[in-house]
Amino acid sequence: YEILVVTGVQTCALPISLDYIRKPLNLELCKARIEVVLRHRAQIRRLESLSSTDALTQVANRRYLDDFLLAEWRRAQREGGNIGLIMIDIDYFKRINDRYSHSIGDDVLIQLAKLLTNHMRENDIVARIGGEEFSMIISQPLCEAKKGLERLRRLVENTPIISDKHEIFFTISIGAIEVNPQLPSLESALDAADTCLYAAKRSGRNKIIT
Repeated sequence: YEILVVTGVQTCALPISLDYIRKPLNLELCKARIEVVLRHRAQIRRLESLSSTDALTQVANRRYLDDFLLAEWRRAQREGGNIGLIMIDIDYFKRINDRYSHSIGDDVLIQLAKLLTNHMRENDIVARIGGEEFSMIISQPLCEAKKGLERLRRLVENTPIISDKHEIFFTISIGAIEVNPQLPSLESALDAADTCLYAAKRSGRNKIIT
């Protein structure tokens, strides 16, 4: 007899590992080979997690957000339902870095990621999509989500970063849209969400535009 062990993950660029043990069966050798395969699979899972997670804040990254949004859009085209696309930007983030330090700026990013994660519902996702900009995808009508977004805005405004020498408050601007599943592409939805975000910043910051 032969024991054949095959592992592979389609979404990972790593090669498939193939191993076999010929008769007579050596149980110690079999155990050792299986442990190697399991370690290899754990490494693949870790690499997959790293490829979809922002290293600093531990929320999803832009790559994961784009894939998730596309999948939700296609699902909504087939089945219907709501897709809320939320863009969030920290106000005057450069001033925080310049005045306090990049280390404090990192603390601000980490705290905001935690507040967003604690605020989201089970099927929502939060992603850091670059610099001080985050995004949320929610499966809720925007008219219902607006009250929750306002609570989130106030929570951020009233939750300071505590350092050795300073108590640092910061605010966020939010642009939010409800994605139409019948759009020919997602580009117009992303542009619309960005337009709302920039409108919030141009009109005074620390506010929500939908």
